Amino acid sequence: MALDQEARDHVQGYSEKPHLAEWAAVRQGDAGNTTWLADLIATSGWPLLSEVGDDAANAAWLLAQHADDAPELRQGVRAQCGGLGRYPVRAK
Repeated sequence: MALDQEARDHVQGYSEKPHLAEWAAVRQGDAGNTTWLADLIATSGWPLLSEVGDDAANAAWLLAQHADDAPELRQGVRAQCGGLGRYPVRAK
């Protein structure tokens, strides 16, 4: 999660110029994270707060939100988490 946020922090405030190379790096990181999360969910299901703790559950939720190029993953996450309440993690 730290690398995910670090990459985004690097390009914050760059709305006047697109900084395509920087955003390409963010998207590349997102792609790797999405693959990892999809594999985790396929083998173990959604990482529940009660099983993995606050930090890991929040990290998984953040990675799912950044899975823009994998709408099927996001839909699956919503379906799996639907019975968990509004958010599958504890608000910070």
